[in-house]
Amino acid sequence: MKGRNIIYTIAICIVLCSLVGFVSIASEQISILNPRPSRPPITAQPIAPRLSSIEEKTIAVIANYNNTMAPIAEELVKTIPNIKVIFISDLPVAPGQSPRPFDLEPPISNMSLEDFEKDPQVADAAILGNGF
Repeated sequence: MKGRNIIYTIAICIVLCSLVGFVSIASEQISILNPRPSRPPITAQPIAPRLSSIEEKTIAVIANYNNTMAPIAEELVKTIPNIKVIFISDLPVAPGQSPRPFDLEPPISNMSLEDFEKDPQVADAAILGNGF
């Protein structure tokens, strides 16, 4: 009988202690913050009209650190009459890394990203690759 009374006493103490703790926690004010960053609103831009032909047009081919877009630029010059191709390859690989530009041979023009951003109207269209 004494052993049972001790167990009941311990159980009652545990219940009372947890209730006291619950009451003290419930009396504290807790604020919860939203972990999502605040972003500026995005303004939708209409898609540029499709060119009827790229013959006699200027096309910017934009690549990053590897040369998978170089064959596309070279093939455009070979197959499309009177096309002008501008090759841009000095994009950064990842934040904090330096770009590794490379140049293609004429008749392809090489241009820096900085110059293209100053005057994007230099091209009639752009071909983006490598996950842009």
